[in-house]
Amino acid sequence: MATINIADNAIAAEIGYVTLRIDLRTGSIAALEYRGRPALNVGCETGPGFAFRVDGFRAQPAFVGHECEEIEGGATIRLSYEFSDGSPNEPPGRKYLATQILTVTRNPDTIERVLRIKRLPTGDLTGPGLDKLRSATLKLCGAALGSIDATRVSCPMLRVVPGTPLAEMRARPRFFPSGTKPLHGQYDTVMRAPDGAPGCAALEGAGGDHVSITPLPAKCAALLRVFGERDGVTIEHEFACSSWMDIADEIEAARQVIIFQHAAWRGALPAAGKLMADHFPPKTDLPAWADNAIVYESEPTFDGGFAGIRGKLDAIKKLGANAVYVMPWHVGAYCTREYYTPDPKLGTIDDLKATVAAAHDVGLKVLFDLLTNIAHPDSPLVKEHPEFFYRDQGGRVRSHSSWASRCLDPASPQLRRYLADYASWCVAELGADGFRVDADAHRGANWNCLPGLQPHEHSHAVFTLLDEIRDSIRSINPDAIMMPECFGPIQASIGDMVCYQWLFWVDWAMELLSDGRLTGAGFQRLIAEQIMTMPTGTKFAYYSHTHDSLAFLKRDVRGPVARAYFASLAFLGAGVMYFGGGWGMGARPEPDEVDEYRRMFALRNACNGFAGYATEFPEPPDADVFIYRKVAGAHSYAFLTNFSNEAMHVEQPGEEVFSRTGKSGGAGGSIVIAPYDTLVVETQT
Repeated sequence: MATINIADNAIAAEIGYVTLRIDLRTGSIAALEYRGRPALNVGCETGPGFAFRVDGFRAQPAFVGHECEEIEGGATIRLSYEFSDGSPNEPPGRKYLATQILTVTRNPDTIERVLRIKRLPTGDLTGPGLDKLRSATLKLCGAALGSIDATRVSCPMLRVVPGTPLAEMRARPRFFPSGTKPLHGQYDTVMRAPDGAPGCAALEGAGGDHVSITPLPAKCAALLRVFGERDGVTIEHEFACSSWMDIADEIEAARQVIIFQHAAWRGALPAAGKLMADHFPPKTDLPAWADNAIVYESEPTFDGGFAGIRGKLDAIKKLGANAVYVMPWHVGAYCTREYYTPDPKLGTIDDLKATVAAAHDVGLKVLFDLLTNIAHPDSPLVKEHPEFFYRDQGGRVRSHSSWASRCLDPASPQLRRYLADYASWCVAELGADGFRVDADAHRGANWNCLPGLQPHEHSHAVFTLLDEIRDSIRSINPDAIMMPECFGPIQASIGDMVCYQWLFWVDWAMELLSDGRLTGAGFQRLIAEQIMTMPTGTKFAYYSHTHDSLAFLKRDVRGPVARAYFASLAFLGAGVMYFGGGWGMGARPEPDEVDEYRRMFALRNACNGFAGYATEFPEPPDADVFIYRKVAGAHSYAFLTNFSNEAMHVEQPGEEVFSRTGKSGGAGGSIVIAPYDTLVVETQT
């Protein structure tokens, strides 16, 4: 039941456990409580909590009115604002109407914020008939759950240890902006997610309350910023719009959902994953072989070219893999010069065909790298097909702001046809069984790096392109798959499996586990939040290492922690093993790793990769134990990894079926897990 009162220049609404107070003089959220405690420390000084850019200029809104309506299970509050943009060339009197729609509902207690904008038929209408809405920002300033000292923060998909005390939050972002603000005597930095990969920000309070703040872009791009400010943090979701507005056309500019739950993170976060699945559903037609995908990644230069890969196929098969992923073999590799021509150092096109055929003969699928984003400045494509590329206002092919390359335009019909034809050729002529897609949504265009381009346009074009390529290769080979390199939940719907290998996760997590800043229980939450906030049903692929490590971080994490890291994830999703030495890394595996991998994959094979099993994250029996369960009906398996250098005694009923080191085990439900070992226990639910 909803209760709405209007008095003293304020709207006071109570819906379920949520109490909302809106200042009618400004339209700002003056107070927000959950279960009688401050939930988000917003106030009049924060303004309406949104911002727009029209034709590149930031708007200055003024509150003009409100409407309230009770709906089934809640209430809707509409707040209206008028504004003019800051363009010096604006016709006098040109105005816009913005509407912030707050819909509060129960089960779970949810606030959905939607921003709509339209151009009003006022002022000089003899000028241009269209204006361009560039971006919209929804923000929550000073966000906390009750006391800042009792609030903890998580930002899945970003490098923040989940459950970090808000007053101690420190960020390690990819981009380091200037002018950071102090938080309780510390200096924090803005955290920026790549476009299309914002995930959600999550807060939890001492009273067991939890709030997830999730963006829902109309298409495929949003930017998350989280930074320390005043008594909490500021959370901003910036939505790239690139929408043309004619007179009286109303455009949805932004959508954000705030979910309140009186539950620990295990009970609260699945609501975010379900929400994302409703808007960005993952693919459901994964070929049967990929249910138990074990992918051996080969860097062809390190492995001795195509002939060298052929010589390793029997060993790869005996290891337990069912697919080989070959890193770029064409001239230019990740900075493409020529798609159809192999690097002469690796062999001829006939050598490549022979390698693929030999892999098929021993029962291995073959994946290639698909590059859809950048080309080398000396690529013939730059001169022969300038229509493939983004161009600046002078018509020149656009350079990428971070990579020494030229930016391919995935919206170009000619490029789309070229890449679809190339992918189809790889499948039909070379025998490829699909592709891993490199940096699918961000590498071709950074946030605001191109004049006139917004990430919304670039990301949406990439996703549409990959769908077209997927349809094309499936028409040739129904078992072909797409395994894009993914950076967050909005991207999870573009491929058959999420290739979750980004170096900021693999090597950062290994580093934290190595120096004790992250315990096994902390690692459990890190992985659990990744999974729970992705669209429900997403299929993951986990890397043992990344070929990017030394290229970016100039280091390589090795030893028992690295082995335990991959073993702990090897049963969670598809396994992607990197054994090469590309980009400066040394040979892998070390001799005693081979048998460990072989035995892990034998267990996976016996259970068909645990396809059809649900994943659960129970309370760890010890702080240094990483644990999850795979459950199907009355049958289940528990997977436990000890991330300490001491043996751990835990209670876990069931029968031991695997120990990576062979040094763990027990009887009667009382087991000992050796340091850095992974133990699998078959249980009955």
